[in-house]
Amino acid sequence: MSLSEQHEGVSELRLRLAKTEHALERAERHAIAGRFGAEMIHEINNPLEAVTNLAYLLKAQQLSENARVYLEMMDEQIRRMHHISRQTLAFHRTAEKPLRTDLVELLKIAIRTYNHKIAEMRLRVELDLPPVAECEVYPGELTQAFANLISNAIEASDEGGVLKVRLRTAANHVSVTVCDSGCGIPSEMKNSLFDAFCSGKEAGNGLGLWICRRIVEKHGGFIRWRSCTSPPKSGTTFRILLGKSPAGQIAAGAGSAGNDAVRQSVAS
Repeated sequence: MSLSEQHEGVSELRLRLAKTEHALERAERHAIAGRFGAEMIHEINNPLEAVTNLAYLLKAQQLSENARVYLEMMDEQIRRMHHISRQTLAFHRTAEKPLRTDLVELLKIAIRTYNHKIAEMRLRVELDLPPVAECEVYPGELTQAFANLISNAIEASDEGGVLKVRLRTAANHVSVTVCDSGCGIPSEMKNSLFDAFCSGKEAGNGLGLWICRRIVEKHGGFIRWRSCTSPPKSGTTFRILLGKSPAGQIAAGAGSAGNDAVRQSVAS
């Protein structure tokens, strides 16, 4: 190897190191922001409880019909705030053991997290969910995995595109599928898609899918994906399979997928 080639190699390593450090800083800032948000929600709960009690006392007073209508509206919004605060705190707490949890509710929480982005991009969201799908999981971590896939799908989509979320249950496992109608994943990324700090997005940190895979592996499940880059059928589909038992392994052949942590395919 010539001296110039060695110099180029060192320069490339330095560039990759700088990108990695930047990604770690971004991830740390996001983690700090998440902890700060959870602390803020916790502090807000006390005055929120006081407002709830005051609203209850007001209901016992002599009020006009209009005032009672407004009071009911206020009470409804307070209940919504309580619900959001409980969900937020549950999201940031890491369970020590799997909990019996409705995956439909976790998916809805993850989708609501990005309602503003969805509306901004005028995406059509198609949900295909059963009324309830209970499994023993780590709810906060699994919500994070769902949120990562939904965030990726939104970012990959063009304005006015389609986001599909589907959940299916079987005797021993469940599958969660997230599809977008974006430009698809280029074939050169197929071998590094789940690598940390590897991202095809200019502002991405390359941690979303890596974290998602680690969470799914912790649950004994795996991820399958397929992607097409040829219009008009372009887009990407991710599918998570999880066992219904506490962090149990998926049986071989479930969903015709086997036990590999990641299954992949790319269509041009």
